[in-house]
Amino acid sequence: MNSPQTADVVIIPASQINAEHLTHWYKWLEDTMTERGLRVLRPEFPGGDLQTFDTWMAVMTKHEKEIGDNTIIVGHSLGGMLLARWLETHVVGAAVFVAAPYKEERQLWSRVPSRPSKTSGFFSRTPDWEKIRSHARIFRLLYGDKDILIPSDHAETYSRELRCNVTWILSGGHLDEMSGFTEFTSLADQIMHIHGELSRDIHEGKRREVLT
Repeated sequence: MNSPQTADVVIIPASQINAEHLTHWYKWLEDTMTERGLRVLRPEFPGGDLQTFDTWMAVMTKHEKEIGDNTIIVGHSLGGMLLARWLETHVVGAAVFVAAPYKEERQLWSRVPSRPSKTSGFFSRTPDWEKIRSHARIFRLLYGDKDILIPSDHAETYSRELRCNVTWILSGGHLDEMSGFTEFTSLADQIMHIHGELSRDIHEGKRREVLT
C-alpha cells in the first residue's frame, strides 16, 4: 500500500511549449480523483525553451519519493514518452498512456502551427520496452481516432510492446482541450478501476502472508 506521503495518481502533461500552458483535463482529473479520496500529484513542468527531456526528468526525480510501487501514472502526449522513459528505471503500480508517441514525427508536427512542440532529448533513443513491461503491473492505452498529431502506428507499437489493448476514443483527436477534452470521464473511471485492482492485490498479498 502507498504510504500517506505517496501519491495514488500522478499526472504528466502534454507539451508545455504553449505560452498559455493549456490545462486540458488535468485540473478536472485532479479535482475528480481528490473528491473520490485519492491523493493526486500534478507536478509543474517547465515550458518554452526550458522544455527538454532533462528538465522534465529532473521534475520527476524531485518527486521520486512521492511515487510508489502502487502509484498510477498518467502520461498525456509528450508526457507519455516521459512516462515510458521513467519506467525504464522505476517501478509503479500502473501506467496509463494517453495519445502518447514513441518516436518523433517532426515533419507532421511542423505542419501543425497551432500545436507547437519542443522535444529536445525525448526521442533520443528507442524506449527499452522489456524494462518498461517489468516495471508496472497494469498498462492502459487510450488514443483518439482522427488524431492529427499521433498516427495510429504509435498506438499499435505501444499495444504490441506492452501487450495490452488500445481503447480508441471515437472522434477523440489528440484527447486535449483543442479537441474538446476539458473533462475526461472515461479516464477517471479507468483510474478508479485500476486503483481497485491494485488495492485488491495488496489485500490478497497481506491475506496470504497471514495464512502462511
